[in-house]
Amino acid sequence: MGAHVQDFDFGKRIELWNEIEIIKVGYFVDGARELYSGLATMSMPGYVPYADPPELADTSFNEMLRSFQAPNDNRQSVEIGADPLAMTRDNTSAILNLTPIHQRAGQLSLIRRWINTQDGLLKKLRSISILHG
Repeated sequence: MGAHVQDFDFGKRIELWNEIEIIKVGYFVDGARELYSGLATMSMPGYVPYADPPELADTSFNEMLRSFQAPNDNRQSVEIGADPLAMTRDNTSAILNLTPIHQRAGQLSLIRRWINTQDGLLKKLRSISILHG
């Protein structure tokens, strides 16, 4: 999250956002796995070798993720967003925050949005019994 709410000017943020590619994300994931597997040689207490989560092989889980990813085409209204990524969403008009305090408020709005999205995903996962608790 922190990478998307840095204090760059608006044009620089859009430029950086457009440069994100799956191959770049994969590079960081691979690096994190390499670092984590390096802990095995250090005899760290509680170290557990990485294994793909079994949920990734579950068809109901993958179907739920696809449906969660699908855009909400049934929305009959326009959203007005103050967060830095509002312009990237369909049917959304964005407010440009040009002062530092307003930019920070927009970043907090984006973090709130992400938390709400993750909470919705957690509830869906629990509803299909993938997660318990």
